[in-house]
Amino acid sequence: MTDGLWALVPVKELGGVKTRLSGILSASQRRDLVVAMATDVLRALVRARQVERVVLVSGTPDLAALTAVADVVRYPGSCHRGLNEDLTAASVWAERHGARQVLIVHADLPLLTSAAIDRFVTAPNDAVPAGALRAAMCSKGTGTNLLLAALPLPLPLTFGPDSLSRFRDLAAKRGLRFDIRDDPALATDIDLGCDYEALVRIFRSGALPSGRTAELLAAHGSDATLLAEALS
Repeated sequence: MTDGLWALVPVKELGGVKTRLSGILSASQRRDLVVAMATDVLRALVRARQVERVVLVSGTPDLAALTAVADVVRYPGSCHRGLNEDLTAASVWAERHGARQVLIVHADLPLLTSAAIDRFVTAPNDAVPAGALRAAMCSKGTGTNLLLAALPLPLPLTFGPDSLSRFRDLAAKRGLRFDIRDDPALATDIDLGCDYEALVRIFRSGALPSGRTAELLAAHGSDATLLAEALS
């Protein structure tokens, strides 16, 4: 286990999640998908050998009960200021309670496994030196799906569209090492219709890790198959 490594998992309010999927999924279907993926991400982090504590960062009061993952702590602070502000405050809180590093992990990574998390954390070293950062890029090469950083945070958080280039530029300006990893298990996120289409195809191929997301797609049965065919 990496000493003092806490994972922070942000999840938006469930009332209006994944709106870019509204053309193919209803509001309730999008909500179920978000909860399923978040559950699997939390489970993978709890099982990861390198993670000491897993913290859910969300303003949805019943999300912990919906995911029902043991050994997950809910960040007790307010989560209504925006993604970067909430994660910054949660990082400060984690440091005050013993964290030495944070691993920020987005909750919509259906291929994430504990092995992939451990691989990301330990390569190339067992710890990220003070001031250095390690990121996992999204499949499009523009977003940041995971970010590993020593505490206190060495630069402002800039998650959002094209965040990877912003993190890289900020690190360069401050003379900080910024290590970027490209791993399919970490890169696959679900934001657009084409992402969901790819997820359905992965499920149909049998390559989706077992978990709540796979169970959800299995429950859809032929609907998932028909959707993949309609989108192809």
